[in-house]
Amino acid sequence: MASRPQWIRFFFGDFFAAVQFYNVVVAGAYIRSLCYYWQVTNCQGIEDNTEDMKAMCGLSDKDWDAYGKTVFGKLFTLDGQGLWQQKRAREEWDRAILMSSERSERAKLGAVKRWNK
Repeated sequence: MASRPQWIRFFFGDFFAAVQFYNVVVAGAYIRSLCYYWQVTNCQGIEDNTEDMKAMCGLSDKDWDAYGKTVFGKLFTLDGQGLWQQKRAREEWDRAILMSSERSERAKLGAVKRWNK
């Protein structure tokens, strides 16, 4: 398996479309959750733990009560294993892994061709 991608394709228009009718608190919590999902869980899912999710989003108790269900319910979905998933981010993760693997293989072939190794 390829190493973990150090980059993510970010679609500004899609992000804006997802959060345009929410306030900046929701947008900030969502982007923080996406970053955590990518960087920490490798897009495998965020555990359904309110205290951890609240901290990850950087939300106060009051803001969590007001907006937590928007981020985790509308923007992330709960799977059958009790993990919060974000479909598009997961697809981009899989694509990045595939691209990294393909590029690594091409580089190895290029080295063999050039250096006969």
